[in-house]
Amino acid sequence: MAMNQAEFQILLVGSDLKTRTLLSTVLQEDDLSLRFADSADETLQSFNERPADLILLDLETSPAAGFELLNEVHENPLTPFALVIALAGNLETKLRALEKGVVDCLDKSFESPLFRARLHAFLRAKRRHDELNQDNRELTKARAAAEASVRAKADFLAAMSHEIRTPMNGIIAMIGLLMETPLSDEQRGYLETVHTSGEALLAIINDILDFSKIEAGKMELDLRPFDLRTAVEDVFELMSVKAAEKNLDLVYQFDEKIPTTVHCDPLRLRQVLANLLSNAIKFTETGDIYVQGRLLSSQPVAGSNRSQLQLHFSVRDTGVGITPDRLARLFKPFMQADVSTARQYGGTGLGLAISRKIVELMGGKMWAESVPGK
Repeated sequence: MAMNQAEFQILLVGSDLKTRTLLSTVLQEDDLSLRFADSADETLQSFNERPADLILLDLETSPAAGFELLNEVHENPLTPFALVIALAGNLETKLRALEKGVVDCLDKSFESPLFRARLHAFLRAKRRHDELNQDNRELTKARAAAEASVRAKADFLAAMSHEIRTPMNGIIAMIGLLMETPLSDEQRGYLETVHTSGEALLAIINDILDFSKIEAGKMELDLRPFDLRTAVEDVFELMSVKAAEKNLDLVYQFDEKIPTTVHCDPLRLRQVLANLLSNAIKFTETGDIYVQGRLLSSQPVAGSNRSQLQLHFSVRDTGVGITPDRLARLFKPFMQADVSTARQYGGTGLGLAISRKIVELMGGKMWAESVPGK
């Protein structure tokens, strides 16, 4: 059973010349590098100079050196890792060695095929251990590089938020002012197209920048007291024009137990509701969109006269619906229910991903339920 693995290093700890000679004779066919050390200090010095894959402790003829080394290794583990095996015949010695951390105990029956087979098995296990460690190091390094790259991109987009949005807002505002001046019908038509396209582009930019800010961990909530019903009505007013174009009814109902004034981020709450209503209108051709707000729980906040509210908002529509296998894709970034959805209705596929992240920042959760055609 020959092994052509000269790179394996075995270090025998023990001063018995007979043991050294016999082990060298038995293993000479295997082309292994066998070294010797008399004491724990000599072993550690030899290991630091040239690490071994496997350390054999002769606990029958040199128990003091062997157990001294085990105590040292227990306090300061070997680097790089090496297997430590005890050579012992006494049961008490074996148990003590196993308690000290050896991986196995072998009898000093060097000429036995079983001894050599077990030794080879340990060396193969050591090789697999080293290969897995190397693979893990490379994977960790690659993952760290990928995460650094993603963070750098997200940080850049988050930092560029103001610089990108400001000129777009200026362009859209100036187009709006220009449309209030005397224009021919043809000029007004062109400007309306530019204005609509500009708002669509700004919406895409806002989605991408918001998502990047969330991914970079730089989105913070601006918590303040505000009138919840007024905020919802503002969203309804914003969406009413689109709903009216499709003859859709917008309806909302709130639990009377919900306080008029709540403490939250009004801008982000409106953003979430606006996104859900916009999606409902986009995918609904006839019928209505119904928003309901319910109070699930109210817990007093210690040391304050306020209460922590758990609210449940639901947005229900009579749109096309989604099949169960596509529901899971709804909240994934840059994903829509299917390819035909993107072609027919447009959009970046970021709105729901952003909304879910915002809701989670608020300590909540978001999910979808749907039946195709309903």
